Amino acid sequence: MILELDCGNSRIKWRLVSARLLVEHSGNLSWLEFQAGALPEVFAQVSVARVRISSVAAAETTEGLVAVLRALFAVEPEVVRVVSPCAGIRCAYDDPLRLGVDRWLAVLAAAVEFPERDLVVVDAGSAITVDLVSPGLHRGGFIGPGLHMMRDALFAGTAKVKVPDLGRDLPSAVASNTAAAVSGALRMMHLGLVEQCRQRFSEKAVIVLTGGDAECLLAELPGSVWRPALVLDGLRLALP
Repeated sequence: MILELDCGNSRIKWRLVSARLLVEHSGNLSWLEFQAGALPEVFAQVSVARVRISSVAAAETTEGLVAVLRALFAVEPEVVRVVSPCAGIRCAYDDPLRLGVDRWLAVLAAAVEFPERDLVVVDAGSAITVDLVSPGLHRGGFIGPGLHMMRDALFAGTAKVKVPDLGRDLPSAVASNTAAAVSGALRMMHLGLVEQCRQRFSEKAVIVLTGGDAECLLAELPGSVWRPALVLDGLRLALP
């Protein structure tokens, strides 16, 4: 069995894959749960021959995860880095190592799935990233705050705009309360970023969406597809 992990700023997305590349188990784990020792029960029940990790967490946090997994499975976890070119794709960054590895893996997976198309690859998590891809080339992209980061900024910087939760969908009408006003505005800001990237830089592109806050954009963006495991799919290409 192969254990694959996509470690973001707030959570760890993981899956166990068989030798035939079939997903046998999958789930999510917050960093707080991991630091408290709350590993998924299935980890103690399977034999893992290989561990592949994508991580944008702090170096010491990633090192702690590697140490735990090394001890648990008696294998040396492999932590992916950005290497250009990879899977036939070149990176546009002046220094590829400055590109977030999760962005790179999402680009690789999307580019391999749609090899002849221009792409707008969107990962909406703690931050939202948008990357433009042409056949064989990552062209660059943009980074902005995620929905909850923007909500937290409003919460901290205003006296009365205190919204504990965000709605799941884009607004269907003008908001008539503060919670709906904030939720709708933030989601439309994300939609506007993606739409502007396509209109300005890649009009005929396929939009490939991933990340916990991207799914609601699917119905609003013609020509878009939803790939929730895009970063994990990229791990197979970067660490074959």
